[in-house]
Amino acid sequence: NEDKQCKERAEKWWKDYQKKGEKQMLIEGTSAGDRDSAGQAEVLAKKYPDVALAPIVQGARAAKDARTRASLVLTADHLKDEKVVAFLREELDGPFLYARVRAAAALTARGEPAGSKALHREWKQLQGKQVDRWENGWAVDELIHTLTHCGDAAAIRLLSDEMPNHEINTRSTIIRQLATAEKDLRSRPLTKEAVEAIEDLLIKAMVDRDQEPSDSSRANGKSVSEPMLGDLAVEALTERWKQPKLFDITGPLQIRERQRLEVKNVWLQKRGKKLIAVPPLAPNHGRARRQGSTTRQVDPRCENTC
Repeated sequence: NEDKQCKERAEKWWKDYQKKGEKQMLIEGTSAGDRDSAGQAEVLAKKYPDVALAPIVQGARAAKDARTRASLVLTADHLKDEKVVAFLREELDGPFLYARVRAAAALTARGEPAGSKALHREWKQLQGKQVDRWENGWAVDELIHTLTHCGDAAAIRLLSDEMPNHEINTRSTIIRQLATAEKDLRSRPLTKEAVEAIEDLLIKAMVDRDQEPSDSSRANGKSVSEPMLGDLAVEALTERWKQPKLFDITGPLQIRERQRLEVKNVWLQKRGKKLIAVPPLAPNHGRARRQGSTTRQVDPRCENTC
């Protein structure tokens, strides 16, 4: 029965451990590329880093599932072995998207051009290959996180150009990631060019009327149900500017539309461009205020609230 088999496996493991020792057991466990290899590799890399890379490479090549291989790639990246970069480059052409993204992110963080090139390639291929978002959700999310935090303005512009071709969850993930992106993968502050590329993307996304199937709450205690992606983009932009009061995503549509134009004027002012006209509030805006929404008067010619 199952209990008997489990006991036999445990006894066999203990005999092998006594005979071979911890180090060899970890090497063999890592090299196997099975579901236990990721955990074995972490211990091996921590306790015996000088011999860890070869078993990790062997285990990655033997792995039959994406998460195990991706985990092994991440563990290898933490090693100081000079041969790690060669392994990461090789993994850029591996069979699993998740592991390829991990390798590309690791190379990008090391300042290796091959990493950023691979990230661009994977993003461009997402739509053409019709990658199953459900099956590859972790990989796609990590790809988006890496692209939004790599500090490369060209990568941000690439995201912006391709966004309309992707499904709602992918677009909303990009917006949410960019709301908080402040440093690149090497923990350096984003360049002025990268920051401007992020702002440009969010401005472009403001017109997206598709709704995200989600429910959440905000600091004012109000809830947001199935928000438009355009509203999420405006909110993300005002969060980046540290001026969240410029846009109330929980307010009535009429108020939000006016605030949207005011926010765009702030962006136009930052770029030295001509401002757009903001129509006055309709006569019934007072009723909206009595129902619990709040409005503010903002001078779109300045970045600070009035």
